[in-house]
Amino acid sequence: MTKQTIQQKIEMTFNQLSKGQQKAATFILHNMTYVGVHAASEVGKQAQVSETTVIRLCYALGLSGYAQLQKEITTYLFEQNNKTSSLKNYLTNKQSLQNTTKQYETLMMGDAKRVMHVAEQISEADFSVTTQHLHHCQTLYIVGFGASYLAAQWMHFAIGLLRPRIVLVPHDPSSFVRVLQEMTSADMLVVFSFHRYFKETVLIAKEAKSKGVEVVAITDAHISPVVPHATICFVQSFTGVSTIDTMPTIISFINALIAGMTTQDPTYYEQQRLIFDDYTNVFMTDRWS
Repeated sequence: MTKQTIQQKIEMTFNQLSKGQQKAATFILHNMTYVGVHAASEVGKQAQVSETTVIRLCYALGLSGYAQLQKEITTYLFEQNNKTSSLKNYLTNKQSLQNTTKQYETLMMGDAKRVMHVAEQISEADFSVTTQHLHHCQTLYIVGFGASYLAAQWMHFAIGLLRPRIVLVPHDPSSFVRVLQEMTSADMLVVFSFHRYFKETVLIAKEAKSKGVEVVAITDAHISPVVPHATICFVQSFTGVSTIDTMPTIISFINALIAGMTTQDPTYYEQQRLIFDDYTNVFMTDRWS
């Protein structure tokens, strides 16, 4: 059995930690180099918790103490620095299938297994609340930068076929600042945030939540920096799997959310479909006439 890294230990234990320990754990995960060379008291000051909380966190993680934490961090950082990139792993895994028959079947079965794994982890209550907000919110804002942009763009396109007032938040600061000014507590923000995390995404989520906006985050780790700023969070975590390979799972989840939204008022969405089809027929007729 593969030994857990310090990051995996924290992620697996995170929801069972006290609020203070979660605060310390989050700081540690985002500042491992600092933690590796500073005393527990200094880490506590930086994380704004007591030294005792840092020590208790070590015990909660199953460590013998702070010295073991530093040792595991040092090992983790060394291994990370010597790892190939996520993209390299993606290509290597695909090249290993070079002489395999029905490569497409092997790859697509892997996608299917990841989809089922995520489906089993979804909170039914959170899913229900999210689909209600998707239906009832005044304006739906969607944000995702970098590797997260494709997911955000797909949701913007798909849900835009069914309801009005959908905004895909642009990346340039002047534009997303304007978006933040326009948001109200009647609105909803869906945030896609996958490694490597964009600080702008976290800022937008934080500001939106402070305005009373319903913020739903779809991310890849319980310790993702966007988690503290979300009212509901769906975590889709796969160790050692590139974002490229997880995208089919994310798209499947988006489709499930949209389907759930349409069940809130089937009559309304049937009317929306008819309106969309009417306009589509008009434009297509003009285009080809």
